[in-house]
Amino acid sequence: MNPSTSPWASWPAYTELARRLDEVRRAEEEHSENVQRRVEAAQNRISELDSYLSTQRGHLTDLARQVRQPRPAFAEPPPEFTGALEETIRTAERYADEAADAAEEVARLATEPVLLPRWSVRSRNAVIYLMAAGGALVGQAVLLALQALDQISWWTAAAWALFGLPTLAFFVGYVLVGVLGVPRTGASEVERSPRLGFAICMASLPVWGVLTELIRHMF
Repeated sequence: MNPSTSPWASWPAYTELARRLDEVRRAEEEHSENVQRRVEAAQNRISELDSYLSTQRGHLTDLARQVRQPRPAFAEPPPEFTGALEETIRTAERYADEAADAAEEVARLATEPVLLPRWSVRSRNAVIYLMAAGGALVGQAVLLALQALDQISWWTAAAWALFGLPTLAFFVGYVLVGVLGVPRTGASEVERSPRLGFAICMASLPVWGVLTELIRHMF
């Protein structure tokens, strides 16, 4: 019997081919399993992202209503992905996070008043009362000018300048604090600093003498 034709002579080549075939099969199975795991992970991320975006839409809609702005118009998603799936998901997640950060900043700003939002409550209220007191000073000057022209009596001018206008300025400032010091989202309680406002408005009284001298020299 020829040794080269013996079936045992081809057995090593057969086992080597079988081994290689098994390696190829295992590699294909591992590749398929990896692909399946990546697909399942991508599906989970897409599902989580969809839920996150739905929650974010509701939050933005509520926030727009609180700050008295029109309902935001949300763009429709593209009909199909462009580019790699992983990269598309990462981009969508990044944009979603940036939108959430922007919404948090808007919500924070909405809790602050329109006038001087970065200032403290007392400082902002002081500015408002000062504006009201400034209006009282202008009124005092007008009264003194009218009195110098004999349009009104000295007692009428003095009564309004010393009592009426400062008191009126205090109440005007008190009301303005409740309007300009309210956050966009609204607040049940607003610190109006009435003692500070009263002191500022009454501080216009010493100006009476200065204005009197100025008006007297002018007329």
